[in-house]
Amino acid sequence: MKTRRMAKLAVMAAALLASLPARAATTNEVDIAALIAAVEAGQSETNGWTLSGLDFVSDDGILKFPKKDTSAESPDFGASILRIEALVRCSSVEPTRLLYVTDEAGEIITNFAKCAEANTLEHQALDIGSLGMRMSRFKLLMTGSNNTGVWGLKKLKVVFDFDAPTCLEVSRNGGDWCGLSWANGEYTVSNRVETFSIERGEGDEVIFRTDFTGFDGGTSTTSNYTDKVSEMLTNAFSGVRVYGAAGMSGVCQLGTGKELGILRYDGIDDYSNVVLKLRARQYSNSEGDETTIAWESEDGAEGTMTNDVKTIKLAGDFADYEIDLSCITNAGAALLLGYYKTKTTRRVLIDSMSIVRTHPDTLTPIDCRWIPATQGAASFSTRDYGIELLPKSEYRFEVRAKTAGVLVSDPSAVDVVLDSLPGFRFILR
Repeated sequence: MKTRRMAKLAVMAAALLASLPARAATTNEVDIAALIAAVEAGQSETNGWTLSGLDFVSDDGILKFPKKDTSAESPDFGASILRIEALVRCSSVEPTRLLYVTDEAGEIITNFAKCAEANTLEHQALDIGSLGMRMSRFKLLMTGSNNTGVWGLKKLKVVFDFDAPTCLEVSRNGGDWCGLSWANGEYTVSNRVETFSIERGEGDEVIFRTDFTGFDGGTSTTSNYTDKVSEMLTNAFSGVRVYGAAGMSGVCQLGTGKELGILRYDGIDDYSNVVLKLRARQYSNSEGDETTIAWESEDGAEGTMTNDVKTIKLAGDFADYEIDLSCITNAGAALLLGYYKTKTTRRVLIDSMSIVRTHPDTLTPIDCRWIPATQGAASFSTRDYGIELLPKSEYRFEVRAKTAGVLVSDPSAVDVVLDSLPGFRFILR
């Protein structure tokens, strides 16, 4: 019996591994506020980071590298780093000191590019994977020949070659218990399994929607709707260089071949659980493949400050995008579409747009535990771990993977109604 069971498990493992999708990277957002708090308290270590000579700007939440050889060294994440993304600023557009990334041996890998404007936050990304490097930790080090340039960090994200569990499914539905199965990727040494009961929300509330009816670019030239935006949409909208795309009907074009275009929305009082849905595309392959969603805040004597929400990559054909606006903390903050800091050729075409408030499902935690794991096939049973579930009830299971270091993956999730027939809803994040 034992031999037969082992053979069956081996077949399951082979099937799971054979069906693994393309690798899905895991993103870790560094807690800059925690680093600043450590610097403020005079601590040199926190959350596995080692800090040396750093300062901070409390009002802006910026971690400062005030002089040569100041540094922040990361913990060992236990997986290969693919990319490092940051919001950075520098006090000079021609600094003689640069903010470098070094590897585990202290060798300089690359540096953040010079900022286009002094003391202005810019999004920059360092593609470590393209350099052929395999490193699981790094150091941010400011160094250079003279004293020009003070660098600062507002946000820092690290993208790893580390999979969330894949092929997660409910393999057994026992009425008041269930079994799960999944596959772990490289570097996994343990899994965290969380159990939630689900109370379904009420659906979505559409705050605003348009398919740009009336925007008509004619046959060969664009039609300028900049002064008619509030009339074409609602009084909450205004814009800069807003057009009907040439040869298209019902398509909004932001920008020209040389000048940026922005669609501005006055905003709503509460952005929690609000998403922006766009159906958009790039104008052409030669004009860039991204656009930024941003929001405005008042910054005292300096006037209006622009804050990035997300930069989306645009394809050559129309595609659907969803942008979570919950990060906008200011009530009534204006929303900007098509914004970017560096003036460049970057026309954007939008086929439809909606602003929607979701009424999310209510998840109540039932159980959370770490279990040892290896790479490949894995399984879990609520009955084996004494987790009490109710018949006819709906539950969500989230499974994460952890490296031998500090890195924990994004979750994979699956929902099940106990005693239901096969075909339960599957969610993979």
